[in-house]
Amino acid sequence: MKFAGLPMEERPTPPAPRTDDRLAALAGTLVWAVSLVVVLVERDSLVADDRGWWVWCCVAGVLLGLVGLVHLQRREIRYRTARRRERRTARSGLTDGSQP
Repeated sequence: MKFAGLPMEERPTPPAPRTDDRLAALAGTLVWAVSLVVVLVERDSLVADDRGWWVWCCVAGVLLGLVGLVHLQRREIRYRTARRRERRTARSGLTDGSQP
């Protein structure tokens, strides 16, 4: 790879940092839920101003947030299960997971 005509040193890509995004997804979902409540309270005036679609926007935000939370929870469970399995294998001295 070259930058400005000069060769650059090739380095391996570092591993992605481990993050837990469930709190951020929960906060976003709660914001959509609060927005939904506010929009439902003001629904009549919104429909009169041709903004009735705002309700469905909030509903979509809540539903997609819930889907995201389920996905993130399942990902976390898979990660923790794999880590436990790795620790168990390392403790028993086996590297390939097969029984002697």
